[in-house]
Amino acid sequence: MKVRLAVAIIVLAAAIAAAVFFLYPPQKPKPPGPKPLVTARPQAPPPKEVVVRYLKALQSRDCRAAYDLLSATSRQAHPYPEFVSLCEKAGSPSLDVEAATEKASHDDRASVTVPMIEDPAEAGFALVREGEAWKIVFAKGSPWFPYAE
Repeated sequence: MKVRLAVAIIVLAAAIAAAVFFLYPPQKPKPPGPKPLVTARPQAPPPKEVVVRYLKALQSRDCRAAYDLLSATSRQAHPYPEFVSLCEKAGSPSLDVEAATEKASHDDRASVTVPMIEDPAEAGFALVREGEAWKIVFAKGSPWFPYAE
C-alpha cells in the first residue's frame, strides 16, 4: 500500500508538472535589441557656415544669435549692449551670403569673404577656433564689416 501511495504521488506530481509546462511554457529568450547607436559628437560648422549664420542673424535683426558667434575676445571688446547699438546704427549692406567663400583655413585661424551684390567689393571675415567651434573676430569696424585688428 505504501508503494502504491508513493507511485500515485509521483504520477500526480508528474501530471501537475506536465500541466504547468503546457499551460505556461518556458519563455524563449528575447533576442537582444538593436545596439545603441554610437553618436559621434556633432561636428562644428565650418567657417563659411558660421559667417553665413552670423550675417543671416544680422539680416533678421537677431543680435543675440550674431553676438554668440563672436569670439570671446570680441565679446570682451564689445559688450552686448554696445554690439546691439552698433547693429542698430549700421545699415544693412547688400551682401550675397550664398556666395561666401572660405579663402584660407589653418589649424586655428580662417578667413571667409562675402561679395557685395552689384558691387565688386567684398566683406572679409577673420575667424578663430575656440575649442571645437569657429568664432568671428570683431575688434574694429562694424558688425557687418568687422576688422580683426
